[in-house]
Amino acid sequence: IKEIKECPLVFLDDPISSLDNSKRDKLINYMTSKLLNQNRGQFFITTHIDEVFDKFNKNNRDNQSIKDKQSIFEISKYNNQSKIEKLTSFTLNNDFKTIYERLCKYKNYQRYEDAFSIKNDIRDILEKIHNIFFDNIENFTKCYDNLLDGLDIEKKYTANDIQDLNHGKNEINSDEIIEKVEFVIEIIQKIREMNNEKNTTA
Repeated sequence: IKEIKECPLVFLDDPISSLDNSKRDKLINYMTSKLLNQNRGQFFITTHIDEVFDKFNKNNRDNQSIKDKQSIFEISKYNNQSKIEKLTSFTLNNDFKTIYERLCKYKNYQRYEDAFSIKNDIRDILEKIHNIFFDNIENFTKCYDNLLDGLDIEKKYTANDIQDLNHGKNEINSDEIIEKVEFVIEIIQKIREMNNEKNTTA
C-alpha cells in the first residue's frame, strides 16, 4: 500500500469469524495499529460478532484522528430486503445470562450436538467477567490469571487450555468439554457467592 500513490478503498469482510478465539485479540490489535492508523483511503470492516466490534470501537475510542472520521453502520434485514443504517453510538448487548444458561444446559444434558453451539461461549463469558473486574481487558491471559487469583480458585486450566474445546479435531472429547464448562460455571457461582456475602454484611 505504501508504494501506491492512490488511496485504495479496503473492505474486510468479517476477518475474525474463522479464527481461533486465542488469535482474535491479536488480529484486532494488529489491524487497529497497522491499518486504521495509516489514514490512507477508507477502511470498511464488517462483523456479525458484537464483542469483536466492541473491541474495535474501544481501540479507536482514544484515537482522536480516527474517532472523528469513524462511522458505525448496521445492516438490518426486513423481510426480503436489507437496509444499511448509520448508528450514532454502539452498546454491547448484555447476553451474559443467555450464554450462562446455554452452558448450564450443556452441563445438565450433555448432548453431543450442543457442543458445537457453545464453541465460543467459554471465551465470551469469561471476557464479560473480565470486563466487570478489570479496566484493561486486552490481555485475556493476564485477566484470566488475575481473576482466578482474586477469587482464590485453583487454576485447573491455563488461559489457552480453557478456550480449546477440541473443535478443530475430527472427534469431540465430550468429557473434556463438560469439565471445562463445569469449571467456568464454578467461577460464576463463586462470584455470586461473594456478591451475596457482600450484600449480607452490608
